[in-house]
Amino acid sequence: MKNTTEHPLRCQAVIPHVIVILWLIYLGTMIWQHDVQSVQTPHHDPLTYMEKAMNFWKAVDQGKLFNPLNIEPTARPPGTILMSYPFGFLFDYKGFLFRSVFLPILCIVIAVYMAAGIPRTSSEGWGMAAVTILFSAIPMFYNFDCNEINPGSTHWGLVDNFQAGIAALAAAGFVKSLKARSLVWLMWGAFCGSFTLLIKPSGLMIMALLTATWLIVVIVEWLWARKYQQSNSDLHRYVVIGGIQTFLIFSVVVLLCFFSNYFSIENFAYAKRAMKVMGDVLKVPPLQILSLLFGSAGIAFVLWVLGKVVLSIYYCFSRNDRYNPLSAKKVGLLLSTPVIWSLGVWYWLVVQTGGNQVRYFYPFFLMGAVCMIPMSLHILQYSHRWIRLAEFVLCFLPALNIGALLALESPSIQWQWLTGVSVSVGKDREEVNQAYAFLDELRRRNMSANLYSFYLGALPDIFVTVGIYEGMVNPDLPVFKTVLSVDWVRGFIIRTDQLLDVDFILIRKDLDLLSEKLFDRQIDPYFSECIVFQAWLCGLNESAGVKTVSDGRVLQLLEIIDRKMFAYAVESFVAAHSWRPEFIAANSQRQWSNEAEVSGYAGDTAAKELDFEGIYRLHVLSLRRTDTGLKVELWWEELRHEDANRQRIVFFHLVDQSGKILHNLSLPLDKYDPPFDNRRWRYGSVTFDQPLPNEATSLAFGIFRPINGNEFLKPDKGVRDWGGIRVLVPIPAGGS
Repeated sequence: MKNTTEHPLRCQAVIPHVIVILWLIYLGTMIWQHDVQSVQTPHHDPLTYMEKAMNFWKAVDQGKLFNPLNIEPTARPPGTILMSYPFGFLFDYKGFLFRSVFLPILCIVIAVYMAAGIPRTSSEGWGMAAVTILFSAIPMFYNFDCNEINPGSTHWGLVDNFQAGIAALAAAGFVKSLKARSLVWLMWGAFCGSFTLLIKPSGLMIMALLTATWLIVVIVEWLWARKYQQSNSDLHRYVVIGGIQTFLIFSVVVLLCFFSNYFSIENFAYAKRAMKVMGDVLKVPPLQILSLLFGSAGIAFVLWVLGKVVLSIYYCFSRNDRYNPLSAKKVGLLLSTPVIWSLGVWYWLVVQTGGNQVRYFYPFFLMGAVCMIPMSLHILQYSHRWIRLAEFVLCFLPALNIGALLALESPSIQWQWLTGVSVSVGKDREEVNQAYAFLDELRRRNMSANLYSFYLGALPDIFVTVGIYEGMVNPDLPVFKTVLSVDWVRGFIIRTDQLLDVDFILIRKDLDLLSEKLFDRQIDPYFSECIVFQAWLCGLNESAGVKTVSDGRVLQLLEIIDRKMFAYAVESFVAAHSWRPEFIAANSQRQWSNEAEVSGYAGDTAAKELDFEGIYRLHVLSLRRTDTGLKVELWWEELRHEDANRQRIVFFHLVDQSGKILHNLSLPLDKYDPPFDNRRWRYGSVTFDQPLPNEATSLAFGIFRPINGNEFLKPDKGVRDWGGIRVLVPIPAGGS
C-alpha cells in the first residue's frame, strides 16, 4: 500500500484544509446572523463610503467616461467600492457591513496559504491550517456594533480591516515572489500594494514598506551568497526586472492619484488640520498603546510570536542550514517583521497622530505577520512533537473562543473585553427607535429640522446617524440634519452660536454624578464642557424656552420653543462659569450684536451698510487672512420679513481679475429672531480653509435663493458685476 501521508491531495492531507473551509463557512454564517440582528445604521465614515459608491454607480449608469478618483466625496478613493458595493448600489447596507468584516478574514486566509506554499507533507498541511485558523481568529476582525460599554477598535463599515487584508495579500505576493524568484507573483504583490492606496492614503506607507521588505530580503540573500560563494546568476535579473516593474506599477497609481482630486490641495489641507486636532484629542499614554496592541492581536497571537522568536534563535544556533539559499530568504523575511511593525507604529502615532485609533496600525500588523509565516512553518517541521502539539493547541484555542462567542446570543461583556472583541449587537434598539420616532414626527409636521448633538459616547451618534442615513435614502422627505459639537478642523469645542441656531438639542440624562463634581471648578477639558452643558440642559423647562419632545432611557430630545428665552438662559449659564481659553476664543463673537460691539472690527472692514432691496442690510463685512486661508465675518439685519427668507443664502466667491470663480462657500440666512431688543445685528462667518490661489484678487458676494433658477437680491452700492448682483471687494495683502 502506498503512503498517502506524503501526497497533499489525498484524503488525510486534505482534512486540515477542509477544516479551514468549514471554519470559514461557520464564520460567514455567524457574522451574517449578527449583521441581520444589528439595528444600527452605518456610522459617519461608512456613510461616506456609501455616498462614494452611490455616486460612482450613478456615473456608471450615465454611460460616460469619468475618473473614479474625482467622484465625490474625493477624500474617499474608489477602492473602497470593492468592499462597500462592488456590484451596484443599493440603499440596503447589510451586505456592505457583512463584507467589511468577512472580506478581511478571507483575505488573511488566502494570504497565509499564498505565503506558505503547497504543503509537501500532511504535517505541513496541519501546520498551515493551524496558522491560518490562528490568523483568522485575531480579535481585530471581530468588532461589530458601536458600543460604548465595550468599545471595539473598529466597527461595521470601516475600511481599515479591508485595507489590512489587501496589504496582507500584497505581502504574501512579495513573500511568494522572493521564495521562487517569480516576477509574476511580484507583480501581484505590487498590484495589491498599490491598490491599498485606492482604499486609504496610508497605502503610500504600505507601498514603501513592501519595497523595504523586498530590498531587505534580496540584500540578505546577496550577502549570504557572497559569504558562502554560492552561484546566484539569476538574482541580478530578478532584482533589475522586478524593481523596474514594481516601480512602474507603484508610480502609475501614485501619479493617477496625484493628478486627481483625491490628492487635491483642499484634501491635503483638510487632512493637515484634522491631524492636528486628532493629535490633541486622541492622544493616549504609552501603557494604553500597549494595551491596544495586545488587545487587537490577542494573547494567543502574542504568545505565538514570542514562541517563534525563541524557536528561531534556537534553530539558528542548533542547525547548519547556512548553505541552503532558502534560509537566507526566510531570515530576511523574519528580519522584515520588526521593521514593518516598528515603522507601522511610528506611522500610526506620529504621522497620522492616531492616538487611540489602533486600527491605523492594522495593515502593518498583518504585513509583518505574513512575513513570519515561511520561517514559522520551516521551524515547525523540525520541532519536537510536543512543541508542535502545543502550537496546534495555541492556534486552535482562539478559534474555539471566537466560535463560542459568535454562537451565544448575548455573551458577557467581560468575556468579550478579555478576548479583545465586541460582538454584541442590537443593544441600542431603543435609541434607534427613538430616532425614527422623531423622524416620523418631523414628517407628520412636514418640516425638516436642525439638531444639535454633543459628542459624548456612542448612543448620541447612533441617534444622529439615522438622520444622515435617511437624508441619503430619502432626500425629498423631511429629515433632521445634525450639528455636532466636534469639528475635525476647528477642534472639539462647544459653540453657543450653533446651539442657539438649531431647532432641537439631543442630550444625555445619565451624567449627573459627573457634572456635580465640576460645577464649582475651572472647566478645562472638552468632555467636561459636554457633561456640564448637558446636565444643565436636563434641568431646563418651558420657562427657559425649551420643552422635552422625546425622553428615553439615556437620551432626551429638547425642542426650542422660545428662542429669545433660551438665548437669555444660555448667556446667563455661560456667564456664571469659568471656561477654558479655547471655549472663550471660539465664542468671542456673539451671535447677536449692536454697532458698538462691532466697531472694533473697523480696521478689517471690507464693506459696510449695503442694502439688499430693503429686505436685508449688511452692516459690516470683514476680511482677515489666516495661517491657511481667508476668514470672512459679517453682521446683517433683516429689514423686512418674507417667507422666502428661510431659503436665502449669502454666497462667497474667491475670484481672479476676470471674475472667474476659484473657490466658493455659502452661509444660510434662514433664522432671524433676535432675542435682544438692543442687539439686532446677526453674526456669521465662513473660512476658506486652504492656501489662497496666487491669482485670487477679490472676494465676490451676494444674496440669492436657490429656487426657480436662483433668485438674487441686488445690493444698492459697491463695485459690482453679474449685472449688479455680485459685490467685489479686494482681498487684503499678506501671506497665505
